[in-house]
Amino acid sequence: MKQGQAAARSGQRARAARIFAAVLEMDPTCADAWRERAALLDDPQEALAHLAQALTLNPNDEQARLALRAFRRQAASTPVTPPVAYGSLAPHLPVPRPLAPMATSPAGRRSRSGAWAVLGAGLCILLLALLLWSDAPRTVVAALLPTATWTPTLSPTPTPTWTPSP
Repeated sequence: MKQGQAAARSGQRARAARIFAAVLEMDPTCADAWRERAALLDDPQEALAHLAQALTLNPNDEQARLALRAFRRQAASTPVTPPVAYGSLAPHLPVPRPLAPMATSPAGRRSRSGAWAVLGAGLCILLLALLLWSDAPRTVVAALLPTATWTPTLSPTPTPTWTPSP
């Protein structure tokens, strides 16, 4: 951090920007690095975003608050230019990663999983209702239980055979 501040004071803006980007890579919660890097940026909108991040991390940072006011005045007086292709933006400077990976909101995940749970429960209730109101239970019970027969079964008797006795 001190090396970046020394490089910025000596006019080595590119080196200072690289150092602050490295600090943010190691510790993205360093409000001072966000504030110092904002001071090195030429784009007021990007600097505003860096200062807003610094104030989010440390709301009591008076230097960041003063710099934010100054950059807001500068941004209001600067004409809006169309976006530039990424390759033409200072390719030698590392671009810091976002602080947190972009993810879907937990509420969105809950609503989808909740919808699946409701759909599954409805399907189970529908199947249970079909089983109860159909003849399936009675048919299954009738097939599995033995039934009493009221008439005796007739089996053919073997015909008698003559066997000589000794």
